[in-house]
Amino acid sequence: MSSFTQHATVALLLAASAAAQSGPFRFATYNSFLNRSTSGALIADLSTPGNAQVAAVAEVLQRARPDVVLLNEFDHDAGAVALDLFRQNYLSVSQNGADPIDYPYYFLAPSNTGVPNWYAKRWGIEVYHKAIKSGCRVEERQLATEARLENCLAIDLVVAWRIMHMTMLGRRDPDQACTSFFEEHEWRALYGFTQGLAKIPTETPSLRTVIRDVAKLGGFLGRKSDGEPGIKCLWLGLQRLDDIARAWLAFGPESHARKPSSRSVSRGSTNGE
Repeated sequence: MSSFTQHATVALLLAASAAAQSGPFRFATYNSFLNRSTSGALIADLSTPGNAQVAAVAEVLQRARPDVVLLNEFDHDAGAVALDLFRQNYLSVSQNGADPIDYPYYFLAPSNTGVPNWYAKRWGIEVYHKAIKSGCRVEERQLATEARLENCLAIDLVVAWRIMHMTMLGRRDPDQACTSFFEEHEWRALYGFTQGLAKIPTETPSLRTVIRDVAKLGGFLGRKSDGEPGIKCLWLGLQRLDDIARAWLAFGPESHARKPSSRSVSRGSTNGE
């Protein structure tokens, strides 16, 4: 613990005197702000009486006198050294005329600062759900039967995953070639549509560059303060890119000459005449 401070939630329990009293129990939580930027700094502050900040925290507890108090933002150490010093040098000593208070029992919760956990992963799960629900619009399918919905979800789940994968990949490794996700004709069609045929680069652009251009098709403004695009503007942009890429293959400069289809219909007629 050198560059950051581990914060623990500490419960101090007064069971001896509280069990004998006839009145109601008093419970309290308190953000003590007894955290320091370096390891061992809080223990040093608590080793002797006289620290103004610690004394103020102790005085609040002495005057409020809760039977059970939950202390937050109190630096964690496995041996509870800081907690013992706080009880001995501050809580058991009168602060500004307040009566000392004794907490003979305590529970020191283990710290989870910097430790990966499933709850910390909830953001990614929520974003994935948003991509399925709002991006793929799975609730609007109205497929009537469970089997049809399952078949549709089998595709939508992959689509949502690919959108999230592209979003995260563009942030974690933005300088890699865009062909890690896009086909060559897709990024060339994108450049031709957004910047003109004359500005299509001869070298493959980076993934970040293409992702931002796709996001702009979906409403991303790309200002300095906007950060990186999110999944909503990307799924909207990808829908437009799909049509642009199809048009590029059919009518772009690299398309082959095609004879008109005998089944083609003119724009001014709906019956083939």
